[in-house]
Amino acid sequence: MYDYLDQQKQNMIKAKISNPNQAFEEGLKVRLAAFDGGETLKWIYGNNIEEVWESYLKVLNKGKD
Repeated sequence: MYDYLDQQKQNMIKAKISNPNQAFEEGLKVRLAAFDGGETLKWIYGNNIEEVWESYLKVLNKGKD
């Protein structure tokens, strides 16, 4: 996740440098491009966090029963 966020930050910086007079518009384009229908963030949105947490707790508590 941090790699992804770092890449997005670099994209924003490049957009601001390439056209400082239109930094807001360029930044907005970069942000919108980051949400490409969920393909880039599939690893986040494709997970059921509640299910993952419950599975973790079962493993953690397995030896305590």
